[in-house]
Amino acid sequence: MQKGVSILAVVIIIIVVAVVSAGGVLLYQYLTTQQGGPTQSSITVTSPNGGETWTKGQKVQITWNAAKEIKSVNIRLAISGNEEGQNFNAAIASDVSNSGHYEWTVQDLYAEVLGINALPASDKYILTIEDKDHNNIYDMSDASFSIVASSTQPAITVTSPTANQTIKSPVKISGNSATWEGTVNIKIKDNNNKILANTFTMGGGAPGPAAPFSKDVVYTAPSASQGVVEVFEVNQKDGSETNKVSIPVTFGDYKPDLTAVWKTYTNTQYGYQIKYPTDWSIENISSGISIGCDWRKTNPCTGLKASDIQIGAGTGRGLSILVKQISFEDFKKDYVIKNQENYSLDGINGWKFVGGAIIGIGLDYNMIFVTKNSNSYIIKYPPQSLPIEEQMLSTFKFTK
Repeated sequence: MQKGVSILAVVIIIIVVAVVSAGGVLLYQYLTTQQGGPTQSSITVTSPNGGETWTKGQKVQITWNAAKEIKSVNIRLAISGNEEGQNFNAAIASDVSNSGHYEWTVQDLYAEVLGINALPASDKYILTIEDKDHNNIYDMSDASFSIVASSTQPAITVTSPTANQTIKSPVKISGNSATWEGTVNIKIKDNNNKILANTFTMGGGAPGPAAPFSKDVVYTAPSASQGVVEVFEVNQKDGSETNKVSIPVTFGDYKPDLTAVWKTYTNTQYGYQIKYPTDWSIENISSGISIGCDWRKTNPCTGLKASDIQIGAGTGRGLSILVKQISFEDFKKDYVIKNQENYSLDGINGWKFVGGAIIGIGLDYNMIFVTKNSNSYIIKYPPQSLPIEEQMLSTFKFTK
């Protein structure tokens, strides 16, 4: 009898232990389910899963794989990372049948935390799909993807200058842009295809919302009265100019190039050329040339008035160009040098000064002294220089 009781007691103990163990497992599963504890994921997001780019207004397919016991899902969209708009978190759809796919037109959503309808452009979007009844069963995009503004919105718009506006240097170039790394390139050309300015500024970066840009651009003297302002971005793959906006303009500071119809004197021995008016002439002198206009034959000469002519000074106004092999130090021995300053003649640095001969009676002259290829080029013209003489100097070019 006692043996039977003992066996019965053992059986009862085993049953109690089994019941308690099973109850503990069920209780643990219940608590982890209710309290959001760890559970095996039954959902896998397949698209978007990282690297995609969506455009506002575009129809996209959201896809996933999920266990059959999941009846419906919620689909949410959020911006991850530390950037402005990181609190953006919104529902795309709720209580969606677990079909494995959902078509959505990319559009503004109500962001609960921000309390606004919006869909900021960003490359840090993450999509989440969760079991509607068990929100601890979910999956997220493996990596971030992008949403950009509607393709109907241009990458660059220019608000100033406007088409056919008359501009002067410096000119303000402004507008809105959403370009690669925010860089906006600006080029100003005249109708002779001469580039007057080539620079850049910063606007909004893409992908991202358009942002204002503005820059005061200084440009060189145009060779035509009309031209174009080009605003564009540079393609990072091939360096081409893309999303270009071209604004035709008129240059209010254009001055016609009177030298375009002038004669050109070329010296092949010493490698230089210079332009001069058609009614002026070249005269050979010791070690060089003299350019002048004989007012006794042509009156008035181009660029001169009767009051500019010096009585007893031969042909009057003009300039001479001498070429010698002499150093500036040796040259100064024969001249009194005054008002010496640095000067660049066709990119070659030298000096400009007022000089008069030490020996003899003579006038002071404006003088330029530049050395190139062991030859010294000495240009002399009367004091109180006239615009016509400065214009001739501006056309001087070295040819070798």
